[in-house]
Amino acid sequence: MGTESLNNQLINSFYLSGITCPTDTIPGFNSGTAGVTNQFELAGYLNQNFYTQNISNVTYPNFSFDTSMLMPQNSAVTNASIDALYESFTNTMNIQSQQISKLLEGLYSTKPPVVTTEDTSYFDYNVDNLKNKWSAKKPELTDNFYQKVVDIAQKIQCDPNDLMAVMNAESGLNADAVNKTSNATGLIQFMPDTATGLGTNVGDLKQMTPEQQLEYVEKYLTQAKSNAGFGDNDKIGAGTLYTLIFLPAKAKDNILTQRGESAYSSNIGLDTNRDGFITKDELGKRVQNYMA
Repeated sequence: MGTESLNNQLINSFYLSGITCPTDTIPGFNSGTAGVTNQFELAGYLNQNFYTQNISNVTYPNFSFDTSMLMPQNSAVTNASIDALYESFTNTMNIQSQQISKLLEGLYSTKPPVVTTEDTSYFDYNVDNLKNKWSAKKPELTDNFYQKVVDIAQKIQCDPNDLMAVMNAESGLNADAVNKTSNATGLIQFMPDTATGLGTNVGDLKQMTPEQQLEYVEKYLTQAKSNAGFGDNDKIGAGTLYTLIFLPAKAKDNILTQRGESAYSSNIGLDTNRDGFITKDELGKRVQNYMA
């Protein structure tokens, strides 16, 4: 195994897989201890393991191993004491092995979420109804804006109120909103590369009126829906609509990303039930949270 302790190897593997492993998950693991170098594996165990570190550091303060042989540096330590120490250590490792097996079994036997059918029966293309829902929350939005939102929703076959909620979740319905980290800009947070692909740029988008920017919202959603394999007349519910912005390539899937994937790690807050999956259903529920 080299000079890296098995404790650290496991913890590092969990970390790289996006799996968090609190120290109390597997009793005896210390995820804050650096790997022991230039020592045998057993020395690494003894120095880092919760159960055996007291034996190593207190009962046998001078007991350690070098890189050439498994012999105590303190000649006063007897073979019997070494045998007793190793037996105690081995028993502890067997206990931890069982605990690790149970943990891994739980991690990898997680069943994927059940797929549910999106409800599209509530779609409402009445402009006045849409305005009545949002005018108190966003009084600055114009009648022309609401009309454009309804027109876009009819074209891509989604609900106008869902579209308003998605834009609210992304930008607070502010056309000049900019993410300082990614430079994503506008109503649906156009990424710079996305804006270029639509024939504009984030600088120009930021200067547009909300009505002007809606033209690019329509262009993006129309292309994304088609690229995802939906037909022009296919209705798309709230979860699918949001997925076209979040992970458009996954818009026909229910499971969008899962633990161990970078998209999951960077959006872990979207896994509201903490089951290790971010699903279209969860995005649909997020849309509801941003309704007026």
